[in-house]
Amino acid sequence: MPTEKTAPTETTTEPKKADGLPFSVTEWWKPQTAALQSLYGEVLTLTETRLRKQADLFHELARAKDFTEALKVQTNFVQEFWADSTRDAARAFSTLRRTSGAEA
Repeated sequence: MPTEKTAPTETTTEPKKADGLPFSVTEWWKPQTAALQSLYGEVLTLTETRLRKQADLFHELARAKDFTEALKVQTNFVQEFWADSTRDAARAFSTLRRTSGAEA
């Protein structure tokens, strides 16, 4: 009489928890996740603003009557860009510090 072979059954066990830790292993990541989400929201808002300003620049350049007017429009845009970039970077880092709990 042929004997039937059965596949060994797999047993699963729950992962062991680290003894002696006052918190779950993933608890430390929660504040960082919230901070990154707020930073990304801030960066997307700033990106939207920059893209709108670039679109306005192209409209102004298209309406320029001569080279000197186009150069003036471009120069003004570059000056505003650097001022905005400095302010926006400080704002984004402030948001990151605030939401990550780094500010007192």
